[in-house]
Amino acid sequence: MKMDRFINFFRRRQGKKGIDWELIKEDSGGSIIASFLGGKGFSIHRLQAFFISTLAISMTIILLFCGSFGALEVRIFRSTILTFFLLLAFLVHPLGRKSWRDPLNVFFVLDVVLIFLTVGIQIYTYIDIDRFTWKLGELSFLEIFSGFAEFFLILEASRRTMGLVFTGICFFFLIEPFFAHSLPSFFHGPSIDFEQMIEQQFMRDDGIFGIALGVMVNTISIFIIFGAFLQKTLTGQFFIALANSVAGKFRGGAAKIAVITSALFGTMSGSVVANVTVTGVVTIPMMQKGGYSKEYAGAVEAAASTGGQIMPPVMGVGAFLLAGILGVSYATVCYHAIIPAILYYLSLYFAIDFHAQKMNIQPFNKVDVPDPINVMRDGGYLFVPIGIIIYLLIKGFSPEKAVVLSLLFIFALSFFRHQTRLSPVKLLEAFEEGGRMMVQIGVACAAIGLIIGSVGASGLGTRFTSLVLQASGGHPWVALVFTMIAGIILGMGVPTSVVYILLAVLIVPLLIQLGFMPITAHLFVFYFGVIANITPPVAMAAMAASTLAKSNYMKTGFISMRIALPCYLVPFVFVYAPELILIGSVSKMIIAILSAAIGVCSMSAANEGWLVGRANFLERVLLFVAAIFLILPAMHSSFFGFLLFGIVFIMQLKTKRMFKVDYRVAKG
Repeated sequence: MKMDRFINFFRRRQGKKGIDWELIKEDSGGSIIASFLGGKGFSIHRLQAFFISTLAISMTIILLFCGSFGALEVRIFRSTILTFFLLLAFLVHPLGRKSWRDPLNVFFVLDVVLIFLTVGIQIYTYIDIDRFTWKLGELSFLEIFSGFAEFFLILEASRRTMGLVFTGICFFFLIEPFFAHSLPSFFHGPSIDFEQMIEQQFMRDDGIFGIALGVMVNTISIFIIFGAFLQKTLTGQFFIALANSVAGKFRGGAAKIAVITSALFGTMSGSVVANVTVTGVVTIPMMQKGGYSKEYAGAVEAAASTGGQIMPPVMGVGAFLLAGILGVSYATVCYHAIIPAILYYLSLYFAIDFHAQKMNIQPFNKVDVPDPINVMRDGGYLFVPIGIIIYLLIKGFSPEKAVVLSLLFIFALSFFRHQTRLSPVKLLEAFEEGGRMMVQIGVACAAIGLIIGSVGASGLGTRFTSLVLQASGGHPWVALVFTMIAGIILGMGVPTSVVYILLAVLIVPLLIQLGFMPITAHLFVFYFGVIANITPPVAMAAMAASTLAKSNYMKTGFISMRIALPCYLVPFVFVYAPELILIGSVSKMIIAILSAAIGVCSMSAANEGWLVGRANFLERVLLFVAAIFLILPAMHSSFFGFLLFGIVFIMQLKTKRMFKVDYRVAKG
């Protein structure tokens, strides 16, 4: 009898919509290997495509091999991968041309010189590896020249991939130790000579080849490859179909689909911009078609994609950075990070729902909403690799081995449908795109290594900590504000993982010194490094989303900041009330979480001007004040916040009922 019910349950769904795979076509237009394989005869551009794709594929294979069987000697491994990063940066971002596909110019000769110089330094590293390993004796002329050349190559690659502002910051920190004796304020200190700098930055593992590059080549790179494989197997499109089946039938469904999709894909992606690009190309037009303005559609996608970086289980590889630096397990980091991440997405949900009510945005037509059972039937197998990663990580496997094993499952499962099948060409495209996607972050990590090395060599880190401590007057909350500002400024245009590593070295020790718990201090700086992606004037996520939406960039950025506004307060709360990161008694945790959730709802209502109905100025002020009191970590403030929120809720409910009565009377 139960089996008959089960069969009938699925029969009723046979005519219902699932994933329309025939309408989904994977775009290979950006693949460089496709340009090589699709070309005919000999040409310089086809030769360039061959070299770029060969380098990217080779680097990906080396990283996967080392992730499976263990890395090479530290210096050899990191310098080899950095060489790949530099070569790809010079080839993919040529001097004087917008793209490697543009016609060659006279600057191509300089690109070739930089390429040979990069290869030459790496060959010298292999030959003289004992000197780099044991650091014995005085530096030779070749070592000094190689170190100087490596500085120049990294800064030039950084200029091409990250821009002038970031490169200028790195250059300043690189030369600061030489002139520290004549600089003002906390930059003033004892100077070091050029040979000492070469030894610190190039010969040792404290500078270029230190923690930032180490985390990149060991962990971040593997997850970027994983993200490339997810793209090639159309997992992003499956997430969109699944989100549509869940949220499409509700008001404002298009924006809610974007939030769910970006949360699912963003947590596995190492880059906010990549997340916007992969999911936004579908969700932004969907939101515009559903009735949202261009700016609002772009803002929702930017905010939702940014949140993926703080959403467990992977947190855009942030979980592994936090675990490695804190010296705790991966599961511990996810446990503490889950509630703030949920609050982030709750704030987006409430903002979208209130906006949809205010603008009278209707749900999708039921005919266009796929059946969730059929969607899972058609593409549920694409969840398996993600589940395997989570299971292996919880079991204690290293992130590298967990991802490599999951990639094997992705390859095998891709053959379930011809649309997701990883043919030899698509497999090479996944390797190549994975390699290219990590170049920007890889170069940035090497450049951040220059900053960390200089800070360590000159004692600037200690002086910076003393300055912040002095400026804050010993008040912890003032130090937190300074930290927030530093995180947002550094996060403007710099990958989140790189910002976190830098702040963990420079600022976290100060927060711990002021009495904050290590886990709360690290999460605090990590969150503001993430939120910088939607904070104007730079707001990289909003910039990428506005390009897809063809909207005003600054307006998109400010809207994304507004709909995620409650999340700027949440980090301040959990540093003082660790109950929000699940530390403390169960009763206090429940009260703190419920209070913060209602506070997030109240602030979203104040921002949108809608709760049960349209809010007037006084009601919006009361809702905003209520939100502050609800989010604050104190029982009496939560009670007062509940009271204010309840007053506005009852006022609006009463007004709505009176309006309905008046409407019926007028109609009658």
